[in-house]
Amino acid sequence: MRKKLIGSFLFISIFIGGIYTHLYMHKINHYSIPEELLKTKNKIHNIENLTNKEWETLLNFKNIPKYKYKKKYIEIAESIRPILGSENGYTIGSIILEDILLNGELSNEEKLYILNKLRILKNNPYNLVENIQCTMEYIQLGQFVGDRYHIAKGKVALATIFSGLKGYEIANKILEEVLRENNGEINILALINLSENYLFLGEYDKVLENIEKVNNYKKYYDDKYLIDIEVIKNSILCETYTKLKNKDKALEYLKKAEYYLNNVKGNYFIGKELVYETALEYYNLQFNFEQLNENKIYKTLKCAEEKNNLRFIYTSYDLLFEYYKKIENFEKYYNLKKKYDLKIKEINEMNYEILTLYTINSIESGIIARNNILLKKKLWGLFGMSLFLIIGIIFLLELFLKSKKNIRIDELTEIYNRKAFNEDIERLKNQDYYMVIFDIDNFKKINDEYGHPFGDRVLKKVSRRISNKLGKKKNTFFYRIGGEEFIIIFKKISKEEVIYECECIRMAVELLKWKNKELKVTISGGLSKGQENIYEICDKLLYKSKKNGKNKILNNL
Repeated sequence: MRKKLIGSFLFISIFIGGIYTHLYMHKINHYSIPEELLKTKNKIHNIENLTNKEWETLLNFKNIPKYKYKKKYIEIAESIRPILGSENGYTIGSIILEDILLNGELSNEEKLYILNKLRILKNNPYNLVENIQCTMEYIQLGQFVGDRYHIAKGKVALATIFSGLKGYEIANKILEEVLRENNGEINILALINLSENYLFLGEYDKVLENIEKVNNYKKYYDDKYLIDIEVIKNSILCETYTKLKNKDKALEYLKKAEYYLNNVKGNYFIGKELVYETALEYYNLQFNFEQLNENKIYKTLKCAEEKNNLRFIYTSYDLLFEYYKKIENFEKYYNLKKKYDLKIKEINEMNYEILTLYTINSIESGIIARNNILLKKKLWGLFGMSLFLIIGIIFLLELFLKSKKNIRIDELTEIYNRKAFNEDIERLKNQDYYMVIFDIDNFKKINDEYGHPFGDRVLKKVSRRISNKLGKKKNTFFYRIGGEEFIIIFKKISKEEVIYECECIRMAVELLKWKNKELKVTISGGLSKGQENIYEICDKLLYKSKKNGKNKILNNL
């Protein structure tokens, strides 16, 4: 949690510090958007294969003289809408909107309109920093103009970015701030996002509480907009009651969501179909498994990837993992796991590099801006923001010094994570070692009956017990791979010793004491000697131990 707060505070302090220092500079008369923000870093893929509609949109824009941008800016922005579902639609749209901002001689209010559109197109998980930068620039312009609506909308967008990165607690703090400021119509967006975050956190009471509040703000919207809201609202309720295993309620809200989706009269929420499809697939997974369609889940995943929606990319993979587990198709499960790991690694590594470069640049820019403000004798305004910036730099230094270590550590259990495992297992090729994969028996039932916060405490307590049992042995490495799944790698140990060690670990977990005396936590696992496809071999032994009664670690030694 502390690392999350440090990272998130760093983002907010650096960007907001930059906002206010630049705000003093620009406040003389006219707001100027930094040109570096308006240079799309994404290239158009396969330019020779652009669709007719994409070519038509580009050519129509190129035929408009720059002096007409100011008069036609809304018309031009709307002309992008038909290509947003195509491969290059978001990139072409970004190029067009950036050109208008640079050359359109727009008023501040007109820039605000275009920048709002641009920040949506910049929603790209492969360039997190550019996404945040554009959103913060939008908030800054809203503050400069004094437009509470756009400031609040920008904050909700920023919270959505953090939610996509699973920073739900930080996102919720931003959303709660929006709600406290009583921003009227934007409160519906804040409540919807807050409800989704609590759904992912497993805090279902808070989901229901916040969804109920949505009704208080319906007066701000027309019927067409409210239909989109009802699709999302009822889909969230369906998924919530599915997780609560209330089939009747889940089906009731699923039918309502479907009804409103079939009566949509506009396209106010681009992702509403994703919210509905996800709710439907979770419902089928829980209550109507024969209707769960693998191809349909892949279609949802593809749609989430096209829309650059990290949140629904994660949920689609989760659905596929659960589906393959239920049908016991381990080959597809392993192949999907490899694909998922590569994708997340690619996104994380790219954003980590961009973040490192950008935060350093942000600090330098902040210092330059600070000196300019001092020259303009804005001493009091600078004092608060400089202090904010300095705090941000301190957090950055702490984060930077620990990043090399922390990037390999699981935040919840403080043992090694999947990234560390992937790196270490690669280095172990052609070496002698043993590996055991195990997970906590009936963990889903524990989560369902006692709640996800208690489930997290179980994970931490089990990890601590095993870590204490292993001690600080130089040749033993303990990892949390994901969820309730763990791996231990043993080096320089005999076959008899490793079997004994695994049995001691199993017994140590079984003997754990819990406040609820009826609760019994056990583990099942699979142990094998290092070889090609070691993960798959151990995983099959794990599933075999589950089928044979659980609370055992099988091996093929």
